[in-house]
Amino acid sequence: MARSILAAPLHFADIARVATALALAYEYGAVLHDPSTYRWLLHHYMEPTFKQRWAINLTTALFRLVATVGMESYCILALVLAVALVGCRSRAARLVVIAVLLVQRSAYQALSDRAQSYQPSDSYVFWSLLLIGAMDLGSEGVLRGTRFGAYAAAAVGYAFTGLLKIHSPSWVSGQAVSAIAVGVTARPICFHPWVAWLLHEWSAPMTWLALTLELAFPLLTLCGARARRAAVVTSAGMHLVLLVLLDVPWISLYMLAHHASLLAADDALLPSRRALPSSSAVASPMP
Repeated sequence: MARSILAAPLHFADIARVATALALAYEYGAVLHDPSTYRWLLHHYMEPTFKQRWAINLTTALFRLVATVGMESYCILALVLAVALVGCRSRAARLVVIAVLLVQRSAYQALSDRAQSYQPSDSYVFWSLLLIGAMDLGSEGVLRGTRFGAYAAAAVGYAFTGLLKIHSPSWVSGQAVSAIAVGVTARPICFHPWVAWLLHEWSAPMTWLALTLELAFPLLTLCGARARRAAVVTSAGMHLVLLVLLDVPWISLYMLAHHASLLAADDALLPSRRALPSSSAVASPMP
């Protein structure tokens, strides 16, 4: 029978919930601030991209639901759920919130696929929510299986992007960081004299370090717990730097939430964190 982890301290899990809620709140808050950001999705409604009839009917119903309810209501619901993810103290209530968020994100992803605008960050949102839900569920077996899937998703994602980058001249030559720092997504901090000098002079080592980390991440996840945690922490640091330097916050926030959830799952599965048998189950002899 699967051992319970309900008695594990949930400090890391709290961080994972806050990180995931912040990522969701930022995305949906941005849409509320400028609803036209996603209204263009509805223009693709008459162009089916699925061959299966059930998938066409499902996505058609989803589009009609969004058109009827409105993207604003959809985003307000998501914001309320994001707040509830952090504010709910009851595990059962959080599981309900996570279930609704998963359904909502599934609907959103169906819309994105229909409009051919799928974002890789969407898969990391699912894994973050699934990991948080598995910790609340309290089953060690479920959490182990979910953690395996989350690590596999990250490993495949990093390997894929790394293999793409080794075919890019700017990444091979070490000029990718300096090029990105003056691109259209660069934040104003990139043009500060000291920051600009640092990004230009140290472009090659930073570029190759990021590329090496992405290519090595799948291998590090197979090299034991310490190497796995080191890879997650280093990758989280990389995305934190990207969050500060580049105006592409959604992917960085979702990756940070995903990595925080992985660390929380690793912490919950430590031998010292697992629930001990109750005193009633194990009788200790009196001296």
